[in-house]
Amino acid sequence: MERDTAGRAASGAQIYVADLVGIAMVREMGAMMAGIILEFLVLPRMIALILMMPLLVLYADFVGILGGAAVGLVS
Repeated sequence: MERDTAGRAASGAQIYVADLVGIAMVREMGAMMAGIILEFLVLPRMIALILMMPLLVLYADFVGILGGAAVGLVS
């Protein structure tokens, strides 16, 4: 489950950045400075992804443990 969530989040971020590349604003920003695309579009998303994935894994583990406990108590 965790790997599926990680794959969806990573592919969603990649599709969003690839979609933004087609916008004229991004091309103009790239003409002003070469590293601005990496700095303003890719880097914040990568930092957010790196910070949030461990928290999402902990949350999924906690919910799985609670669900297993609930099934164990009912059965």
